[in-house]
Amino acid sequence: MSIVQDHILNHISCGILAIDLDFRIIHINEVAEKILKVKREDVLGENVYEVFPLAPEEVRHVERTIETGEEFFIEAMPYSWGVYNLYLTIQTRVLRESDKMYGAMVEFRDMTHLYEKQEELINRMEDMAVNVIPLMDQLGLLPLQPVVEEVGFQFLLDIGLQKVANMKVNTLIIDLSSVTSLNQEFSEMMLKLCGSLNLLGVDIMIYWGTC
Repeated sequence: MSIVQDHILNHISCGILAIDLDFRIIHINEVAEKILKVKREDVLGENVYEVFPLAPEEVRHVERTIETGEEFFIEAMPYSWGVYNLYLTIQTRVLRESDKMYGAMVEFRDMTHLYEKQEELINRMEDMAVNVIPLMDQLGLLPLQPVVEEVGFQFLLDIGLQKVANMKVNTLIIDLSSVTSLNQEFSEMMLKLCGSLNLLGVDIMIYWGTC
């Protein structure tokens, strides 16, 4: 690879690793060195299976591209083994010259921070959707939020019933004042929720808000 090509690849924001048909590493850029915690001079020309001997098969997509000729794209791949605890977006590509395959490369980005932020947002949505508030002894309030449709009814049923049982609530006020869409699907969800609560011996009051 020329000095110019090497300079360009080192200024790309994603990591790049290329191997030949014998699984020898033929290129690695600076971003990939940083993410994979290796030095170029230590890995160039080395067999990727020997450089990363403990890597599980489920993360060896560039090697699989060599074996099958198939290219892979994974938006968020857990890369958790050894010293690594990451989420990577990966794209493998077949390398060809004169229409003949001579290797494969993988482009990857560290998406760990964004993935963790997404998980945090999902957890907040779930907390908003199912938040049983104790009002007084054995009386609780469940204010349903519009995000309940995003987290799903099964989550509402599982977590809601668990929280009510843990709080030993015998009367639950379900506040629907923030729910803007009362369609048939939502009505069926409410019937199932109320039926399950009744089986726990919980009395239910529905609050629709002020007109």
